[in-house]
Amino acid sequence: MAFLSRLFEKTRTRSAVLIDIGAVTMGGALALMPEDALPEILYATRMAIAPHSGEAPLAAMSRTLEHLCATLQKDGAPLLMRRAGNGHPDDILVSVDAPWQSTELRIETIERLHPFTFTRSIVSEALRREGKTPSGQVLADESIVGTVLNGYPTARPYGRQVTQARVTVLVSHITQAAADAITATLRAAYHRESAELIAGASMRTQGVRAAFPHEHDALLVDAAGPEISIALIRRGMLAAVEDAPDGAPGTDTWVGEIAEHLKRLASKYPLPRLVFLLAPSGGEARTFTTKLGGAPMRELWLSEDPPHILPLSAEHLNAFLARPLDASADLLLGLMTVAWAHRAG
Repeated sequence: MAFLSRLFEKTRTRSAVLIDIGAVTMGGALALMPEDALPEILYATRMAIAPHSGEAPLAAMSRTLEHLCATLQKDGAPLLMRRAGNGHPDDILVSVDAPWQSTELRIETIERLHPFTFTRSIVSEALRREGKTPSGQVLADESIVGTVLNGYPTARPYGRQVTQARVTVLVSHITQAAADAITATLRAAYHRESAELIAGASMRTQGVRAAFPHEHDALLVDAAGPEISIALIRRGMLAAVEDAPDGAPGTDTWVGEIAEHLKRLASKYPLPRLVFLLAPSGGEARTFTTKLGGAPMRELWLSEDPPHILPLSAEHLNAFLARPLDASADLLLGLMTVAWAHRAG
């Protein structure tokens, strides 16, 4: 009887609406993850945030989000219904980038004279005690991106006995107006009171770390949008984030300003030789690779050899997805899917 019960037991399948809100484009995907299986992108689309004449950027973003949600429901929900037996997603995850949100990295230290059990509630209390939200903004996300217990980086920290814990937190704030617009649009579209908002930098870093679990030290140069960010991963944890200029990529001015941001990082940490590069197109990836590996940049690595620059494409994620993607697929939505599956698993 037990065998027959397991034989006919329905496999638990989890589904998600994944939305990536950038400065000039917005993407959405429907993803499915059967129990003990790889996730799959059932449907994905991306559209421009194009303000009408006289329209404010926030209004244009909200209008585009309404259109995106309608498209996901019209074209994607039937696919989800056929595969999962239900067109309603379990999770709604929204990645938000500048100018709608701002990000900062914060380190919280918890130290006691006698050993204590490190728990989620202890972390929550420390974050609540120390966190301050700027006026006119709301706290959208506090992603714990690294934990060091008694001086040792730890991937699974909870439940351990320690005397000192250091938690690295990526904090994201969204303007109140943007948060209200996003929440209201998703509530109207999906009749749900809650959706998880997360900083784009945090989401992409989680996706890269999930896709390259053995690369513990790397730079992530995120040039997928007009505003560029540089994230430093050390010992498998996010150690620093620098917001870089949004000038014309590849120009001498742009290279000089990127170098200044890297110099700031190099003054605190040795720069890892591996550089993951997120770029919107193959042509721009080649330009970035040439400039970042050039002689002026090489000095920052204290070596005659250029750093190893790996321009990422959606194909790099195929080992973590049930249905392979080609090079033209949406890399950011692919990273969101891998990160969502890693978090849900």
